[in-house]
Amino acid sequence: MAFNDPEIVLRLQNIGEQDGLTLDIGEAALLLANLELPNNCLGRYLDELDLIVSDTAEAARGTRDLPDRIMVLSEILFKRHGYRGDIDTYDDPQNANLMRVIDRRKGLPVALGILVIHAARSQGWDITGLNFLDLSVII
Repeated sequence: MAFNDPEIVLRLQNIGEQDGLTLDIGEAALLLANLELPNNCLGRYLDELDLIVSDTAEAARGTRDLPDRIMVLSEILFKRHGYRGDIDTYDDPQNANLMRVIDRRKGLPVALGILVIHAARSQGWDITGLNFLDLSVII
């Protein structure tokens, strides 16, 4: 699957019109990554997201509570698929581009969080990221 810049921008606009809780965060991050890496095949990365989703679904059978869900997400993303934080080259820009994170299996916490949110939402689990930059909402 290959899109040119105007097609990517249109898809991002369509995603942007969704509310934040139903947003396909994985696809949005990959579309943004594809703008930076236009020669990469988007389909390959969407396939990786689909594999994470199917592995999560399989492992999540019978989970009922939050601790079980956390264990499933940890098992699938960090153990089975081998994702981890990049502590050696934390400031490397590759750590923020989801395509490069998928290629390298390491990245920034926010990029890994996108994968976690994507996997959890695929199971119908309520999950959202935290905005640590705007603490005025809780103060």
